Amino acid sequence: MKIITNKFAKTTAIILTVAFSFSIAGCNNVTSVYPESVDPEPIEGNITESDPEVAEPTKEPVVVSEDEPEEEQEDNTATKEIIATDIESQLKIIADNYDLFFNTMFPEGVVYPNTNIAVTDLNHNARLEAIVSTCQGSGAFSTTYFYEISEDYSSLDKLNINGDVEYDTAADFLVSEMYVDDDYDYTVFDCYKKDDEYYYLIKDYCSAGWSEKFIAYFSYSINGGVKRDLVGGCYVSPDSDTDTLIVHTKLTDSLNERFADKESYMTYMNEYWSEYEKQSNCAIKWVALSDDEDFLESIKKSYEAFNPECGRFDVIDYEYETFFSSWYQGYEYVVETE
Repeated sequence: MKIITNKFAKTTAIILTVAFSFSIAGCNNVTSVYPESVDPEPIEGNITESDPEVAEPTKEPVVVSEDEPEEEQEDNTATKEIIATDIESQLKIIADNYDLFFNTMFPEGVVYPNTNIAVTDLNHNARLEAIVSTCQGSGAFSTTYFYEISEDYSSLDKLNINGDVEYDTAADFLVSEMYVDDDYDYTVFDCYKKDDEYYYLIKDYCSAGWSEKFIAYFSYSINGGVKRDLVGGCYVSPDSDTDTLIVHTKLTDSLNERFADKESYMTYMNEYWSEYEKQSNCAIKWVALSDDEDFLESIKKSYEAFNPECGRFDVIDYEYETFFSSWYQGYEYVVETE
């Protein structure tokens, strides 16, 4: 499969960059169920009436007070219609690019399961994004493409990652952390803000079978392109002598410098975002990229369920021993610097 071939090559380069001898990038197969108190719901909010062209889209009608003068009520109604029309036109542009998405993800014409699209506004600029992502295999293989409505709202632009690559193989956007209930299948992201830019913490789980596993954490932001920065990572490999019950552990920071112990690593990871403002978590709804007959309606549902205000809680923690416990129950994790 062409996608997997490209994924393997790109992943090899990425893992070498983070100084681990690892060759397979993948997706987190662990599903987390969050308490009912943080059950995501479709967005509810108001728009900025003074500038409808840059106002953040709303999912609720503008409430017009009976005490307002008639002219102001008419202005509010006109504003609501402009926003609603703009969103409809943007969704139509995204839907018209179905063939682009399909041919990009399925170049051989074979539809693979677990290939999805989500419509978002992660950078809060009122121009919608389309994120197309797939996860295949048990290793596993994940690939993500990013698109955004152009500045003149006339077309869909493909976004490069860090300026020079066409697709992303570094993090598991599709299933980084899942929340599932009877109505929604979400990926929930931790969100931070600095200098009016929004940053999302995304986890990447990689596996080369039982003998080698890896978690990396990345920061993503969208501003004319996708910026991806490594936050840190953890590589584990059980000792070849199964009687020792030891897991060799390598912990690194954003510059691939290794930590001498777990405490230093955990302190660094928890303080990484100290200069950022924690935002509400963001929930993304994925819909299958498989059939174009109802594609417009599908992406409408994705956008309607997109929720950048789904609650304030830490989706991701850095406790790697807990994460790997299902594979290495009862093992001792020995941190190594070489």
